Amino acid sequence: MPMTAWTQWAASLALAAAVVGLWSAPAAAESPTEVAEQLADDGVFVSRARSDIDEDALIRAVQDVRFDGLRLVAVAPIDPQPDGKSYARRIREVVDADAALLFLDDGTLETAVIEDLSGGRTRATQRARAASDPGRAVLVFAQELTTEPERGRPALVSRLILAVILLAVVISIITVLEQAVRLARARRRADRRVSNNDARSEQSDLVAQSADGRSAN
Repeated sequence: MPMTAWTQWAASLALAAAVVGLWSAPAAAESPTEVAEQLADDGVFVSRARSDIDEDALIRAVQDVRFDGLRLVAVAPIDPQPDGKSYARRIREVVDADAALLFLDDGTLETAVIEDLSGGRTRATQRARAASDPGRAVLVFAQELTTEPERGRPALVSRLILAVILLAVVISIITVLEQAVRLARARRRADRRVSNNDARSEQSDLVAQSADGRSAN
């Protein structure tokens, strides 16, 4: 093979190796351990290949959340491995954070939190996914994660309370009716006594008048 052909072949091989190296570099540089080192300063890592993230706004949001006491980190990688959910969990564990937010390049969001905050993670993640930008998503997520939801009264308890109230009303009505019936009966008995007494009095008067008549004769 002529020297020129060898030179061209070597150059092509070197170019291919360079392309492969450039292609694999982000993934290698974005391992959780490598990312953790870059999260030490401000809690934010944005891949150089990502142009859809306002890094400054994201840093401000994370700093605001950290100022309120929540140790949160935000990561926007280009090639999280093996998947977004596992990557977010690994990042949180490596940096020992309370929560980790992972902004994927397809616009989706994955989160990971410590066990003590796991009860609010699903709700907070859903609210954060509806946010207009990553910075806002961080603020919404932190607020929802650390705020106790208002617990409404269970339906069963409400029904039991309503049943007790209705029962009390029914008992009150029955008691009033019983008292009214008793009062009516007492009045009728009193009226009968009065009538009987009147009748006896009239009868006594008639007997007395008859006796007086016989005495006069």
